[in-house]
This record gives sequence, structure tokens and C-alpha cells, in this order.
Amino acid sequence: MKPFETGPAQSCFKFGVPFPSEQMGRETLHVGSHHGRGRDTIAECGLATQPATVVRALLIADAMANFECELVDVYRPGDCPLVIGKVLAAHENADATVKRLYTVGPGHTMGGVRPA
Repeated sequence: MKPFETGPAQSCFKFGVPFPSEQMGRETLHVGSHHGRGRDTIAECGLATQPATVVRALLIADAMANFECELVDVYRPGDCPLVIGKVLAAHENADATVKRLYTVGPGHTMGGVRPA
């Protein structure tokens, strides 16, 4: 594996994984579709961050949940790497009304999922 092949996760070996809230659809699509070294896509779309408690990483402040992880392995099943991490700490949003964002339709349509 080449250095930095998987970006931040590979270069630090410890990283954060946010579960965005359903209000973060636009921001999530931006961060997930705009890439580049030296570019701060989180700041570009105005997401608030907070420091992690166990690893040296930033968490998304208003996410439904955040996980602090340590790199276990990286697999290349196709074009994109599959990063496997061990969860060292988990944080759930204190507001129980905050729900997780999902891809709910074609064309990266994002939203919450609510029971009928």
C-alpha cells in the first residue's frame, strides 16, 4: 500500500466517523463529492466541529453520532478502499429528536427515514 493511499485514515491510523443528522444532507453530499489535498470541505460547507475525546481527530458537532476509531486494516475490493477500524469511543447526540441521514432515492437523494 502506498503512503496516504486512503487519505486521512491511513496517514493518522486513528480517525473519526460521523453519522450525519438528517439536516446535514447538503453538507454531506458536498464533503463526499469534493476531494483534494489541502482542501477543508468541512469548513467549506460550514459544519461545526468538536475535538474527539480519545483520538486526535475532529468530530462533527451536530451529527447524530460520532465514532472514534483506530485503523485495523485497509482492503481494496475495487476502485475504492474499504477501511476497517476498531471503535474506541462512541458519542450519541444528546438531543433524541436528531435522526440519522440516509440515502433515500436515486441521484444521491438524502433525507431522514420516519415511520409512516
